[in-house]
Amino acid sequence: MELPDEQEFHEFIGEALQVAVVELAAAFPDQRHLEISWDTIETYNSEWSRTLRSNPDAFLRAFEQALTTYPAIPPYGQISFYDGTTNRADPPFIRLTDVPFETPIAEAPNRVGELVRVIGYVESLDDPEVRVAKAVYECSHCEHTHRMTVIGPESVSLSACPECGFKDGYQFDGLRSQMMDAQKGRIHPLDVTEETTVDIELQYSLIDSVSLYEPIALTGQMYVEGETHQRSQLCLLVNNIESTDQTVHRPNVEAAETYLSAYVAEPEHFTADLREWMLRSTTVLSTQSLTEEEAQAKIITPLLHKLGWNVYSNNVRIEYSEPGGGGTVDYMLTDGSNRPLIPIEAKAPNIDLGSAVDQLERYMQRFSCEIGLLANGREYRLYDLPPDTQEIRHRWTLDVRELPVNTAALTGLRYDVAVAEDSLRAIYAAH
Repeated sequence: MELPDEQEFHEFIGEALQVAVVELAAAFPDQRHLEISWDTIETYNSEWSRTLRSNPDAFLRAFEQALTTYPAIPPYGQISFYDGTTNRADPPFIRLTDVPFETPIAEAPNRVGELVRVIGYVESLDDPEVRVAKAVYECSHCEHTHRMTVIGPESVSLSACPECGFKDGYQFDGLRSQMMDAQKGRIHPLDVTEETTVDIELQYSLIDSVSLYEPIALTGQMYVEGETHQRSQLCLLVNNIESTDQTVHRPNVEAAETYLSAYVAEPEHFTADLREWMLRSTTVLSTQSLTEEEAQAKIITPLLHKLGWNVYSNNVRIEYSEPGGGGTVDYMLTDGSNRPLIPIEAKAPNIDLGSAVDQLERYMQRFSCEIGLLANGREYRLYDLPPDTQEIRHRWTLDVRELPVNTAALTGLRYDVAVAEDSLRAIYAAH
């Protein structure tokens, strides 16, 4: 398999991570709960990508991990690292960038659900600059540690060590200090001043994990140029989908399908990776009580990636339906031209899939699909619809707790097979 060069790798991963969350948030209503922690994501840098290019197995696993962790980035946020001020082994954080015009800045709420007052709207914001939130200084003479909370953009350390009396010996310790971002800009104020616009500086803590369950806000202080007093804490929404441009450039779909399909086509890699997915799924199921939406995000969608499906493309439709009603399918795998191939109805892990057989049968009949899947994260049941009857037939059941992996049973669900076969039903006819 020919791997992309370093520039292609950077461009594709960058596109995927930067814009996919907008599509995901538009497809998943706000009751969907997707939490991502940066603790499980490897640091992404040039050296990492060069290493991956020389190791196909590592490249593909990491590539897929990048694809499945895209919810972590707000629509107008970006991944960043501080050079020289934090440990490179620390997880990355999210910086605010490309804030849409007219984004509201409001007073920060004191409690959940509290109505807040909008004090202005963004006209422009400069790129973020590093600020120190809590500074740590160490005396170079006696190693005494001095900590101070920073108010405003400036910080001043003690001139003499109170322990040993050594003067001008304090050195700033960036690794142990806490950082924040500061952005200068202009806002249209509602009640700060009579001026049409006012110069401001926003200061806020860094975000290292996000959830799409509720709006993510940066909270911090606003400093108005020419004023000396500190204003109330302010709040600026980071992932307010309504104020984000929904027309975004899709990731390179063709490239993603090429990489994922090539991975699936190699049997030993496919089997090993499915086993890894099953073990990870078992861990999640044994340590967390998942809702239906969480099972989709953490277990079922990653399985589709393992099977070669690219959720960025039209091959995977979320909450699929047709005009005329009749319900929606949680996932519909299509041939790319919107022809339905495989409906997947998802349930929570504690729901018996037997209760959803009639529902799947209606979808398979309605969309003329030869096979369909019921999934609750723990158990997967495949059904087919014989041509001489309108009753679906159970073909196999996969339990994530049972090894070895039955890769033959999953054949018809693989992307490279499903889009190429004339009859998916025929794949299981001999079983």
